[in-house]
Amino acid sequence: MPTAPTVISRAVAVGGPGVGNTDRLVIQIEDKIWQYGPNLNPLIRIANVTKKRSVGNQEFKVLNDKHLPRFTRINNGAGYNTTDTSIVVDNGNYAVAQMVVEVTRTGEHMLVTAVSSNTWTVERGYDTIAAGTGVAIVDNDEVRVLGLAGSERSGAPTSQQTSPGTVTNYAQLLMRSINLSEIRQHTEEYGPKELERQTKNTTYEFKVDTELFFKFGKPLKDVEGSSPLDGSVADTRYKTGGLKYWIDNYASANILDANSVITQTALWDFLAPLYEDMPEDATGQGMELMALCGSKAFNAFHSWAVARIETSVETKKYGLQLQTYQAPVGRLNLVQDYTLKGDEYADYMFVVNPKDLEYVYLQGMDMTVKTNVQANDVLERKDMIYGVIGLGIKRPELHGYIKNMQAAA
Repeated sequence: MPTAPTVISRAVAVGGPGVGNTDRLVIQIEDKIWQYGPNLNPLIRIANVTKKRSVGNQEFKVLNDKHLPRFTRINNGAGYNTTDTSIVVDNGNYAVAQMVVEVTRTGEHMLVTAVSSNTWTVERGYDTIAAGTGVAIVDNDEVRVLGLAGSERSGAPTSQQTSPGTVTNYAQLLMRSINLSEIRQHTEEYGPKELERQTKNTTYEFKVDTELFFKFGKPLKDVEGSSPLDGSVADTRYKTGGLKYWIDNYASANILDANSVITQTALWDFLAPLYEDMPEDATGQGMELMALCGSKAFNAFHSWAVARIETSVETKKYGLQLQTYQAPVGRLNLVQDYTLKGDEYADYMFVVNPKDLEYVYLQGMDMTVKTNVQANDVLERKDMIYGVIGLGIKRPELHGYIKNMQAAA
């Protein structure tokens, strides 16, 4: 006799004109993921386009040299009368015997006859009109060295030479990783494949890390066994020095605190030395500099409502959206820099000479993706993005920055 079938009863859903069984609905999700965030690596692009250089050691150095200085100042609280001939200055070695110097405030010329440390022995009023009569000098008067005026039988003057300086920086190991399970890799999802999405986003963050160290890094060689700052370090950790560090420590005269609203005249006065002191090999296509502007600093240019701003022809060269501001002393290419944000940096503007910057990397270790670095006994995929990279800067005095730079209300 046949076995009676098992009957599984189920309540019958009686539906009205509404949705019905929600499992039947087609989920409406666009097969794309829209990404937040602008481009955040203008300094990397500038250095990379200008010059990319490999080095054979994480510690790298460049030599720079300056021309002989021409200005010093009087260093005597009581000043000097019209006949004093022993004059103390801040920098006595700026002149040698037989040189003529000028007190710029009064126009008096003096002939230096001897130098002893910071004391000059001089002939006062050394010109036809003054005929040996000096003009009273006050403390801190500016003095310019004009040059040497030898007599007919003069011997060779004392030689004056500069000593080249060294700029030492480091290439830093930067790293980020990508990690997902084997199951996740083979699961169907809307949008791009998860490995592709993570790789794209992690590469972006790696470049932002590099950009921020290029701007705000402070150089460090933290060596195990040599009083390391990080007691857990088992070898050596290097940090690269960024643009702000080099300006703060080697070009502090190129820093301007605008104290909120800045005028065009104040901007021109700040820019003038950066153009006037530009060496010939750093001029590029002419007297041009580049400004990386926080949002408030960028607004200051447009608040002036002048016909000095135009689209820059350098846009394609650097891959950045540039505008050009024409100052009396030269052209300033502007880029809005979205890393300059937050409480402190939104009103900053860094002015850089692109020809002086380099993207430096340890040979064979520029930004690289190393795949499948996971352990052998795990069901996951792990990739690593890494590079040993540093900012190359040859002459810090060619760069500067303005802070607290805002548009008028």
